[in-house]
Amino acid sequence: MANAFTHLWAFRILCLHELKRFITHLSGHEQEQPIWTGQLRMNYDDIRVQIIAFAKNISLSMVYLLQEEMRLFGPASTIFPLHVAYKGYKSLGSGQQADIAYIEGIVDELHQKGLKSARALVFDD
Repeated sequence: MANAFTHLWAFRILCLHELKRFITHLSGHEQEQPIWTGQLRMNYDDIRVQIIAFAKNISLSMVYLLQEEMRLFGPASTIFPLHVAYKGYKSLGSGQQADIAYIEGIVDELHQKGLKSARALVFDD
């Protein structure tokens, strides 16, 4: 379930990021005006809060996935969600340094567990 949830949250971050790009493209600016999507009213702050929440869920799930009992199965499944969470934090600009540092610590732990390519895969720009 942890793998399913972390990947679901990563997918939701990607969808929110694309929604923001789409709306920015249509409106021609990145202002704080509300966005009407059917019956749902959103603004950029709403999208930002949701991205942070899903990225934080991913980050906090790493404690479970990196348990020794998970062997390599847990750590190997963390690369994609960590990459998306990292990109989500980076896309929000400043103010996310502590969260990014937490992900960097997780990646260091993955490296110590034998996933030598984790840094390149998670932080690949």
